Amino acid sequence: ERLNDAGVYCSLFTGQERREVPFATHASSTIEMVSLQERYDVAVIDEIQLIGSSERGHSWTRALLGLDAREIHVCGALDASELVEDLAKKCGDDFVLKTYERLTPLKPLPVLKGWRDVRAGDCVVTFSRDDIHAVKRLIEEAKPGTKCCVVYGTLPPETRAEQARLFNTEGNGYDVLVASDAIGMGLNLNIGRVLFRRVLKYAGNAPSEARLASVAPEYRDDARRLGQLPADRALVKQIAGRAGRMSTAFGEGGGGVAAMDERDAQYVRKALNAKPDKVTKAGLFPPSELLAAFARETKIASKTDITAVVDAFVNVCQIDAARYALAGHVELKKVATQLDVPLPLEDMVTFCAAPCNSSDRLAVAMLTEYARARARGERAGPNVRLPKHKPRTLRDLHDMCGKH
Repeated sequence: ERLNDAGVYCSLFTGQERREVPFATHASSTIEMVSLQERYDVAVIDEIQLIGSSERGHSWTRALLGLDAREIHVCGALDASELVEDLAKKCGDDFVLKTYERLTPLKPLPVLKGWRDVRAGDCVVTFSRDDIHAVKRLIEEAKPGTKCCVVYGTLPPETRAEQARLFNTEGNGYDVLVASDAIGMGLNLNIGRVLFRRVLKYAGNAPSEARLASVAPEYRDDARRLGQLPADRALVKQIAGRAGRMSTAFGEGGGGVAAMDERDAQYVRKALNAKPDKVTKAGLFPPSELLAAFARETKIASKTDITAVVDAFVNVCQIDAARYALAGHVELKKVATQLDVPLPLEDMVTFCAAPCNSSDRLAVAMLTEYARARARGERAGPNVRLPKHKPRTLRDLHDMCGKH
């Protein structure tokens, strides 16, 4: 948006929206949507430390090694610098490392006493959609006249951007932001303080005893009882770093970070002071056409379930284990088991990689309908029944977000 406002035409490509700007000389995209068929003068890859992610790391590896660009500028935490340098040298490319220090201070603050202590420019962070709306209500009740914006991952992108604009605009009354970890990437926000409502985050399934052994002792009971684990310290540090950035109204005085109880406050302080764990392996997984080629070459029957094809590939593939680790296949199989549709393998991989929350039954049902239409060779229309009234409950709101 800033480039287009400045007269530099830029298109946008994400899993949720596509904006092709006429005569665009630049393109911005999510890492999964980047085109490897285009030639570029310069490519910029952000958040390179995620190359080590067990879920999405292969997308960063694909971009880093596959982009056809004279120069690739890689941004992110220094955790992955040695790995990127090693990969560059293996490709015969030059590597130049430039490091930058934060230009404004970031201070840990005392525990927040209550919602009356929230002030303009604050961002309250919690990792639950329902809790985000509950906190919004609590703040507005405790401080009449204060209005809160909300940002979380399942909001439609237009809504997230509008909420960010409201919060960033001074003098309109929207002085406080309540958000999830979605603020950690992709949004420029005018935040003075980051306040953690809690650092526990839903873990998906009840954590095993082996997993619990690595959890801070003070959180183990909650982890067993609630199925929630403390957010990764690197994520906490990244979110906290959004406070008091140089380009904001709070840049001169720096930012502050606090929590709502002493246990979480200690965890946040440790996260700010923790040395980063090095990213030693890049995620790797074949694109759909290579997975299909593997099935053909190994004489796997064409109607074989995709999960069996993935398992066969994982069992026989040989990779440089010192530099790479398989990534993304667990989530792919999880979605595939929910899509009982006879599709060619390449199409099935594409559907499994769609930006769909596999825990949302409505979203999975819609994805299944699209897959069935594809299997029949038909166009898939937006068969979504929208309510005639505004959302009356949080369930109605989450339902509308899923339909979007």
